[in-house]
Amino acid sequence: MSDHTRRSPLVTFAVLSLFSLIALVPAARAQSARERDARRADLLMRQRMLEDLEKRATRQPVKRPDVRPAYAEVAEDFKQLQLVNYSLAGVADPKAELDYARVRRESAEVRKRAARLKGYLSLPEVEKTEKAAEIESPEALRSAVKRLDGLVNSFAWNPVFQRPGVVDLEQSTKASRDLSGIIALSEQIHRSAEELGKK
Repeated sequence: MSDHTRRSPLVTFAVLSLFSLIALVPAARAQSARERDARRADLLMRQRMLEDLEKRATRQPVKRPDVRPAYAEVAEDFKQLQLVNYSLAGVADPKAELDYARVRRESAEVRKRAARLKGYLSLPEVEKTEKAAEIESPEALRSAVKRLDGLVNSFAWNPVFQRPGVVDLEQSTKASRDLSGIIALSEQIHRSAEELGKK
């Protein structure tokens, strides 16, 4: 057998291998182009995420308002509630003429202070107080102001506020009931003074 015949399978194999490699080059190029595109997209996504993180890190944090009031605010509302109520109680004196504008103004202030205290203080929830009888005369208005004075004094002198470190559920519930009564009655007095002042 000649050398030429003996080498032909090797040559044939080499030629086929070369053609196979040549055929694989475009497929490999296509695959590597896809991989590159995927890597590029992944890299861009990571860069955007890093930029977002940097923006968040450098952004000033939003300061949330402190929901708990300062002791001074609570003490001021507590004091003003008593002072305005004292002034309002003076208007109810039977010897003095009723000043409806003053009753409206001061009952609104009592309601505002009481409502703020209700928001500040951690008192137990109580059922709503029964609606009081309508105030249809100056005498009924004086009587309502007198009842309001009693509620404010009962609230202000509650032992819960005298001994802040002691938890007394019964007294806390009473303070909450008094405060709800103050809010409801002062609102009713305000409305009635407005109506009676028009007559």
